[in-house]
Amino acid sequence: MPRLAEGFINELKDRIDLFDLVAPYVELKKSGSSWVGLSPFQQEKTPSFYVHPQKGFFKCFSSGETGDAISFVQKVENLDFQEALEFLSQRFGIPLRYESGGASQSFVRSIRAELHAVNEEAKKWFMKQLKLDTNESKVAWQYWIEERKFSAQTAVEFGIGYAPTDEFALANHLILQNFSKEIMSKSGLFREKLRQGKLVSSFQGRLMIPIHEKLGRICGFTARKLASTPEWGEKKAPKYINSPETPIFQKSQILFNLHLANKVIKDQNDFILVEGQLDAIRCYIEGFETVIAPQGTAFTESQADLLKKSNPRNVICLLDGDEAGRKAGLKYVPIFIGIGLNARFATIPVGSDPDQILLNEGKTRLNEILDESISMIEYVIKNLQIGEDISSPNISKNICDFIFTSLNKVDSLVIKESYLKELATLLGVSNEAVKQDFSKFEKQKLPKYRLQYPNSSNKETKENSPVRLTNVEDDLLFI
Repeated sequence: MPRLAEGFINELKDRIDLFDLVAPYVELKKSGSSWVGLSPFQQEKTPSFYVHPQKGFFKCFSSGETGDAISFVQKVENLDFQEALEFLSQRFGIPLRYESGGASQSFVRSIRAELHAVNEEAKKWFMKQLKLDTNESKVAWQYWIEERKFSAQTAVEFGIGYAPTDEFALANHLILQNFSKEIMSKSGLFREKLRQGKLVSSFQGRLMIPIHEKLGRICGFTARKLASTPEWGEKKAPKYINSPETPIFQKSQILFNLHLANKVIKDQNDFILVEGQLDAIRCYIEGFETVIAPQGTAFTESQADLLKKSNPRNVICLLDGDEAGRKAGLKYVPIFIGIGLNARFATIPVGSDPDQILLNEGKTRLNEILDESISMIEYVIKNLQIGEDISSPNISKNICDFIFTSLNKVDSLVIKESYLKELATLLGVSNEAVKQDFSKFEKQKLPKYRLQYPNSSNKETKENSPVRLTNVEDDLLFI
């Protein structure tokens, strides 16, 4: 691998505005000659992350992390040094410069960069296939325009494409673009088993929806079944399939449309969480630009943490009113409470979805549904045991235990107090009763030794306190 020219790393850092680099990850506010925001490295309520663009370094007082543009990218993107240099080079359009004699040598890009590149090329190819005048592409257009009522312009805006039924066509194209079979096999675009010694496309006869990570790089796809989609032998092909897990695509850590929603979210705005990608696209083009969607029905702590870093006012969960939507919402509540993110829940009428509401009833109706959203505590009370009388002692206890389990993970006494007060009000019982029950609940969850010796984790008696070794003694024992 060619060596970078002497002094190039310092030149790269000098040409990068640290504010521009950090801003997509952290909402920064002016503080003198510096900028301050919430730590991107750990959860905190009070901003302690300072960026000094003129001096070219950052300092996070809560985590102790400090460094320059390169180390920042390494930490937030989980990249090694070489990958971070390549990331910055591509992000700011600064070509990597090598020592004399090395410029003619091809730079061996990192695997992650190659995987992003091959998925980007696949997206472009899928888009071209959709534009072809073939019977297969006509099926895809019929679904997109006539059934789903989207426009051709929206297809371009979101990079919508079509994967033909030819199982070898994509591989043949990518090979012509000089992508190695090793990278192609790790991209998530192809099945593990070869056929006739060739890579077989994972997506055949499907509408292709590209998935972007937070910074906008393509990391995978969701593929929608069409009339042209081959069935899986005796089994019917599923309606939707996603890219498999790869080094750049872990669906539990990615939210559809976050790369666009994050550009407009502010501390007085709400994220709108919907269940599907096409619902998200419809909401976005109708002006609900902070809409996002998980990759599938599950919603994870990692996804909640991504949202929290953008510092929204709320996350409004726009869920189906059926049993599946109710169960999903009840799973979301502990995640939001545990991560310290305020959420509200709005319910879509059974048999409908955001896409249909916007098409048939318009933006005013969806805004009404969003305005009718309820708090997490109220959602649990209404949905944990439907049809039951909450004035019944046993039902009230079940609701309390559900909330207590989530609150037990919260450190802030103020946040706990707020939730407990709301719980007491909605159940129609005294604040003191709820507080006492929660205190008992916490004690029941403590290990027995903590109950017997409540201060054992903080204090040590002189008799059992360990003898601390000096650095020299410790080194000698190690030797």
